[in-house]
Amino acid sequence: MTQLKEQRLKPAEGQQPVALLRKYRRGHGWGHFPLYDPAEAAEMRPLSAKQQAAMTAQRTCPECGQVRGYVVHRMCQECADREQQQRLELQRRTCMWCRRVSPTPHPVSASLKGRRGECVPCWLHRVIRRQLEEEPLVVWRRTCPGRDCHKVTATDEEVAAGTWRGPRWCSPCAERDEQERAERERERREAEERAVEARRREVEALEEWARDILADPDTAILDMETTGLHDEARIVDLGVTGAAGDVLVDTLINPGEPIPPDATDMHKITDAEVATAPSFGAVLDKLAAVLHGRRCVIYNRAFDVARPRYELTVHYRQTGHEGPEGAADSWLGKARFEDAMVPYSDFCLQVVGIRPLPPAAGPDPDAAVGGRGRQPRGIPGRARIDRGRGQHPGHPSGGHVAAAGLGDPHGHRTGPRHPRRRARAKAPAGTDGP
Repeated sequence: MTQLKEQRLKPAEGQQPVALLRKYRRGHGWGHFPLYDPAEAAEMRPLSAKQQAAMTAQRTCPECGQVRGYVVHRMCQECADREQQQRLELQRRTCMWCRRVSPTPHPVSASLKGRRGECVPCWLHRVIRRQLEEEPLVVWRRTCPGRDCHKVTATDEEVAAGTWRGPRWCSPCAERDEQERAERERERREAEERAVEARRREVEALEEWARDILADPDTAILDMETTGLHDEARIVDLGVTGAAGDVLVDTLINPGEPIPPDATDMHKITDAEVATAPSFGAVLDKLAAVLHGRRCVIYNRAFDVARPRYELTVHYRQTGHEGPEGAADSWLGKARFEDAMVPYSDFCLQVVGIRPLPPAAGPDPDAAVGGRGRQPRGIPGRARIDRGRGQHPGHPSGGHVAAAGLGDPHGHRTGPRHPRRRARAKAPAGTDGP
């Protein structure tokens, strides 16, 4: 149909296509388009003067004014080719660096020492700058690299011949460099030895601290469970053991308020269990008997001392004591509190990577206090000393790890911060159970 229109023809009435052409047309997609015989086609009605003028205007190039055989949108193809040629010609006469336009095209031949589309001043500037940049490298290749030494150790011919494998050292500089390397290596070894010795001394100090705790008959390990971690948290469970594991105090405490569910999820103590338990004031005399004048080991002193202080303050305020805060501080001052958290963490860092010692023979250090499934966390895992050998083959310094019972040397706690409470067993006779 399009080709017929170009000849001002159209299919005659009743004319059948001679063939169907399968073709893809933009906007139409794939389809079968009919082909008609122009000899049998009928002529179209002649165009009016207005239609002829409009058709001529659509086919006239606005640049050259020529009438083309196709619709011209911006300029005809001949004008577009000419404009492209002019643009390329201008580009060949423009320097790629300074963008100055020369009357003649710039050469792009590789025979002109790499000159490519640039004017003579820019080309000279680039060549000189490259020479200045390469000069230090050339000097470095043929001179001794020693400090403040400028002795020539290789010729330009040797460097160009490829026999050069780096700057050659002169004899004095080579000897000095070897001495400096040996000195640095000696200093490095000495620093490593000092670090190992310092680590060994620190581990020995921690081991001695643990031995002293376990050997001291006045040592008491205090542990407690609370209703939370806030400043007004109340104590719900209290346990004190000696260094040998003997139970001194093991009792539930009625906090006088409901235990939050999240706290129960941690330590498994419910409101029903503490409903008939004594208050903190009721066990105060018993607690004073086992703590006052003794060495009290706790874990996280900031929290484990603040909870008894708050309980004491509440107790003295309820009993009408004048100055309850001062009375609480006076009561706590009669015990010597020591925090095991920092020494324990320092010990784990020093012996990280070694295997923990197998459990010592005898009672399980993680066994329940008073049969209630709880463990004082004053020294995690209840500090245990290997008094027999005091050796651990995995220690990095090959020295003593007598305090390996401080817990897992890999830095993991031997027991949870809030031990799970198993089913309460009946406390044996003679214990301080509720």
